[in-house]
Amino acid sequence: MKDSALFEAAVGQLNRTLRLPGTLTIRVGAEEGPLYDADLREIWIPYDFQLEMEDLFAAAGAHPDDVQSLALDVVEHALYHEIGHALIDLLDLPVTGREEDAVDALATVMVIDHFEDGAEVAISAADAFRLQGEFDVEEGAEPDFWGEHSLDEQRFVAILCLTYGSAPKRYKAEMPPEITEDGARCEDDWDRQSRTWRRLLKPHRK
Repeated sequence: MKDSALFEAAVGQLNRTLRLPGTLTIRVGAEEGPLYDADLREIWIPYDFQLEMEDLFAAAGAHPDDVQSLALDVVEHALYHEIGHALIDLLDLPVTGREEDAVDALATVMVIDHFEDGAEVAISAADAFRLQGEFDVEEGAEPDFWGEHSLDEQRFVAILCLTYGSAPKRYKAEMPPEITEDGARCEDDWDRQSRTWRRLLKPHRK
């Protein structure tokens, strides 16, 4: 995680593009998280989160050479998810619906828009939600219908749909048929989400 440079890339991208009212700190190696602490204006990313994701992908049969990079993809998407919470708080951005769903969408838009491998990052994050949902079912866990987050399976589909909608021809081969069969909706979702977030952030751009 230290050597990946993903945090430096995120900080550089934010500093180049947005005016923030004060300092936002990204604390790598925190004991809790991933989370955004609004009182401290800090994003916390623990090292254990990468290890948990490595265990998740390894248990699902991912090639050993790919496990670390897949886990770091999930860390990167989670970082931008928490950046989304921070931007909503610091810039007083309006959100309708669940904030967790909104920042899932923002994280996906940001990594795809700003990084060459952003779609792969989003797909890895979606896969992690799918695997976590399957693991919970195997363990007999009850779906948390009352939680602040959508169900893992719903987050998996939503992130994949946005990714596919961003470039249908390019990502069709990587998508399950349920996504490609509903391709028009995914394209509309991508257009709406990317347009909405650009509009909300425009007044704060440098």
